[in-house]
Amino acid sequence: MLQPPATPNDVAVSELFDFAVYVDADPEHIARWFVERFLALRRGAFANPNSYFNVFAHLRDEEAAETAEKFWAEINMPNLVENVMPTRRRATLILQKGPDHAVDRVFLRKL
Repeated sequence: MLQPPATPNDVAVSELFDFAVYVDADPEHIARWFVERFLALRRGAFANPNSYFNVFAHLRDEEAAETAEKFWAEINMPNLVENVMPTRRRATLILQKGPDHAVDRVFLRKL
């Protein structure tokens, strides 16, 4: 939602809202959370035989962690850096999460 307009003549979606929230965290924490979630999903949703992700359900813990780390490094981290992080400056409110997922700082932009 906080992405800038595609061209200078377009309207940014964020211009249609009075207030925008950005949830921020250290990329190292996000990477750890991603791997932890992948491992949890492997034992849950991925275990469904009809799930697209079922191919990951039978990986050993080490293989699953390596797979998740690869996905993070090749897909999610580049997306975070290239597409998500640049939108932070457009937010009205920034919630900074700590390593335990709890919000530990709040920044409110003066209007």
